[in-house]
Amino acid sequence: MDKKPDLNIKGLDMVRILGFNVQREFYSPDYLINPEPESDDIRTTLYWNPNLKAGRGNRRISIPFYNSDVTHKFRIILEGFNDDGKLIHLEKIVE
Repeated sequence: MDKKPDLNIKGLDMVRILGFNVQREFYSPDYLINPEPESDDIRTTLYWNPNLKAGRGNRRISIPFYNSDVTHKFRIILEGFNDDGKLIHLEKIVE
């Protein structure tokens, strides 16, 4: 049970700020092991890697992944930090 502390300070509102969620693992099939799966692949997240790192000067990175049975367009979202600690967010739709 989550209990709020009993603070009654005039003019100071209590605010609860949640932190980061626990890291999840996303299912990624390996068709080399099972080339004929029993069901359709309907994943919405095709590739997830919270620890992808690009070296300085590498403008291209190869990321191999298997497509799903229902995807025709890809929404690519890249988020991270640069060398100066600034947040990077790139989003693009590829058909």
